[in-house]
Amino acid sequence: MALNLLAPALAGCEAGLPQPNAADAARLDGRLAPISVHDLEHGRTLYSSRCSSCHALREPGSEKPAAWREAVHEMRAQKGVRMSDDEERLITAYLISISSR
Repeated sequence: MALNLLAPALAGCEAGLPQPNAADAARLDGRLAPISVHDLEHGRTLYSSRCSSCHALREPGSEKPAAWREAVHEMRAQKGVRMSDDEERLITAYLISISSR
């Protein structure tokens, strides 16, 4: 039952986040390993679901692109947030790509 109540809230968080597009993926070329729009969409979903479970989501444009890499890594390394290397990579890629607009 609690999950049923939480699902709309999480969907609402994601709905307010900018959608990634091909230009966002292209902007990352050379800055990160090759990344697709699908990867960025997955990063957006992970950011919404994983990060909003502990705190309010910050607008991707609220930080400079370079700051997001450190912020996401700090959450994992120093705050003990459990995520795989790939999840960290996708969340970071999404945040960097959108904050680079």
